[in-house]
Amino acid sequence: MNNCLIDVFLSQCQKQLFPQHNASESQKTCFMLRYHPRNRDKPNSEVATGINKQLNNSFVSASMSATVAEVVKKAEKLWGEAMQADGVDLALLHRERGWKPQPGDEWYPWQIIYKWLWEVEFPRQAGDLAGEIAQCGMTEFQMVKLEEKLKDRRGGLDIGEIEYCEDTIEKGERYILELAFQQTGYLLLLYEGEVEKKKEVMCLCPSRAYYLDGIVFADKAVNLPHSDALAPPLTFTEAGEEHFRAILTTQPLGLSWVRPDNSKDFKVDAGRLTEIWQAVGRQEEALVFYKNFVVR
Repeated sequence: MNNCLIDVFLSQCQKQLFPQHNASESQKTCFMLRYHPRNRDKPNSEVATGINKQLNNSFVSASMSATVAEVVKKAEKLWGEAMQADGVDLALLHRERGWKPQPGDEWYPWQIIYKWLWEVEFPRQAGDLAGEIAQCGMTEFQMVKLEEKLKDRRGGLDIGEIEYCEDTIEKGERYILELAFQQTGYLLLLYEGEVEKKKEVMCLCPSRAYYLDGIVFADKAVNLPHSDALAPPLTFTEAGEEHFRAILTTQPLGLSWVRPDNSKDFKVDAGRLTEIWQAVGRQEEALVFYKNFVVR
C-alpha cells in the first residue's frame, strides 16, 4: 500500500471528483498534476507537458486552459458548500475569459481551490488518513534499554549493555528510541499517549528537547533523545500502549514554534497540529510510518 500521504490524499480527491467509470482521462490527470504540491509554482504550459507525457502524447496542450476550467467546475460542484463554509468566496472561481491575476493577493480559480485543498481540507483529514496508510515500522523503530553506571573516576555515564525489545517495554525503565529509515529526509515524529495522566500529542522531532534538526540519512540510525538534546531518556510510568508516528519529508517543515531558544516546543495543541499538517501539505512527498509499544 502506498504510504505517501500527499499522493493518497490526491488520489482520494480524484476519485471523489471523477466517480464515473468513463470520466475524462485528461481531466483526471490534470487534477493529479495541477494540484500536486510539486507543481504548485509551475505554469500551465509545463503541467500540460506532464499531462501529455502521462497520456502517451494524446493530450493537446492548447486545451489546457479549458481542461483546468472543467476541473474547477467539478471541484466547485463537489466542494463548493464546504469551501464557502470555510470562508472561500465562490464568486472568485468565476472569471471572464482572458482574466489574469493582479499584483497582490488575487489568484486564478484553480489556485483558490488549491489553497483551500491543502491549507484547510488536507489538515482536516490528514491525521486520520495518516493513521490509515502508515506503514508499520517493525525495523525502523526500536526501543533501546539503557543501563547507566559510572564510567571511570573522571565521572560521566557509561551506556553499558544495549538490549533491543521489539514491541514490549518495561514500566519505569529508561529507553532511547532508535530510528533507521531506508530514505534520507527530514523527520517529524509524533508521540500520542498519556503525559501526567492526560492524553497528549507531542512532537519529539523536530524539537529542541529531543532532536532539533531532524535530518535522517538512509540506513543510518538516529537516537532520540539526540546526543545534544535537552530531554532525558524515555521513561513510561503506566502500563498500556504507546503510539509513535513518523513522517519523512523531502524538506524541513519550518514549524514556527520549533526554535533553538524554545525548550517547551514539543507540546502540540490543536493550533500546532493544524500547522504541522499544513506544513506537510506543502511537501512534495511525505512517507508515513508508525509503531505501537506495549508497556508492562
